[in-house]
This record gives sequence, C-alpha cells and structure tokens, in this order.
Amino acid sequence: DVLDDVLIPFHMVHRSKRYRSANDFIKNNIDNIDTIVSHSLGSATTMKLHQDYNKRFTTRTYGTPTVSYNDNSDSRNTRLRAVGDPVSMYV
Repeated sequence: DVLDDVLIPFHMVHRSKRYRSANDFIKNNIDNIDTIVSHSLGSATTMKLHQDYNKRFTTRTYGTPTVSYNDNSDSRNTRLRAVGDPVSMYV
C-alpha cells in the first residue's frame, strides 16, 4: 500500500495494484454490484472507479486522501471523514 499511496497526489491511483484488483473484480461482477464502500486508499480507488464507470455505482467513502474543492453534490457519492483527520481534511 505504501507505494500505491505515493500515486494519489499525482492523480495516478488508476496505476495502483489496488485499483487494478478492484477494476478486475468489477469487470467480472458488474451486474451484481451497485454500492462500493471503502476507506483510505480504497476510497481514492473507489472515487476513480466511480468516475471511470460514469457514476454507475453508489459509493460511501471514509477518510478519502484526496482534495476536493466542490460541494460534492452527487447524492450517490457520499464522502465521510473524522473531525481532525489530516488525511481527509479537504473532503
């Protein structure tokens, strides 16, 4: 995970092992997936998958290590964080 964490600030999470594994799983089970729940690096991966699959899934992410300057008004994409968490402080 440490090497994959380094990819996040450079918007390259799609090159991580975690992304490849999750994407392969989704491709093989696409008709059986409607919600993805994740935490930390998994949340960065989920957000990229959410984008790549044209927001097909409902997502719930915790402690996402990404910066977002919009109001996150996508009702199918819920992002949560703990108060004072430096990793997800820009959610």
